Amino acid sequence: MLKCIECGHETQETFNVTQCACSITDLKSVTIPITTYYSTSIKKYPFSISPIERHNNILLLKREDFNKPSGTFKDRKATYVNYIHDKFAVASSGNQAIALAKVRGLQYDPTYVYVSCYVDNKKLEILRSYFSEITFTDQILSTYKLIRGEKDRWNITNGMDPIGASAYYNIAIELENLNLHNIVVPCGSGELFSALATYFFLLRKKACCPRIIGVRSPYPETDAISTEFFALQPFLDYFTEETSSYIYTLDNSTETLKNLYLHSANNQCELSSAVVFEAYKQLSLEKEGKTCLIVTGGIKWNPN
Repeated sequence: MLKCIECGHETQETFNVTQCACSITDLKSVTIPITTYYSTSIKKYPFSISPIERHNNILLLKREDFNKPSGTFKDRKATYVNYIHDKFAVASSGNQAIALAKVRGLQYDPTYVYVSCYVDNKKLEILRSYFSEITFTDQILSTYKLIRGEKDRWNITNGMDPIGASAYYNIAIELENLNLHNIVVPCGSGELFSALATYFFLLRKKACCPRIIGVRSPYPETDAISTEFFALQPFLDYFTEETSSYIYTLDNSTETLKNLYLHSANNQCELSSAVVFEAYKQLSLEKEGKTCLIVTGGIKWNPN
């Protein structure tokens, strides 16, 4: 089932259904819909569990960058949606589209792919080796525009896809028995933050849940797309208001940016993942019990 985080309305899981009628209040929310539905189902699909590295008794790393085939946490979603459907559209900073391409393993896949003009050149090279058409855009497009009116095409774009995003519940399942105090994740669009918080606080309703800390950065180097609009804003608002979870923005200093590059090199992860190491340091989380940092993507990209 899909359930609305704002009013609790339930409906059957149908792809491209993201927004409950309770949240459609003006023209903007219709043309650029927010996401209020989340899946209440635990997905069963073939996927290898990513490793957990123990640095010491209080610091663990969840290495989603070790996933096959693309080396990011987006492999989970790509594997699941490909397991149940075959026609897709995705607006991506690179990683989700690459994950889908690697999972499908097809040259010139007919998926509709939209990327920012600022997409990383190495990622763009990979995308061009898999997709016959790539559309550059600097706009936030509605699902209808992304799927070009094709009702049998699934928009799996971040924040607009509660069914596919529920594949990330499995990360929470793999961490659940570790008795963590904190789980630190890169925030980005808020997709992983929302999925983990949904699992622990809404599905499991555990009395002692780990606090989810989403990390954002003021530096454009750490994210391919910078936007003030977040489709998952209702989830971010809910969890930061109703639970101890929160969004933390790194301080804007030359020293912090230098540290991010060092974390990236030392841990062989993307700059967008390196933010969790710096947040752990800035927030002094070693004083707050056992923490798991989720490394969401690897630093090394190649077309093969």
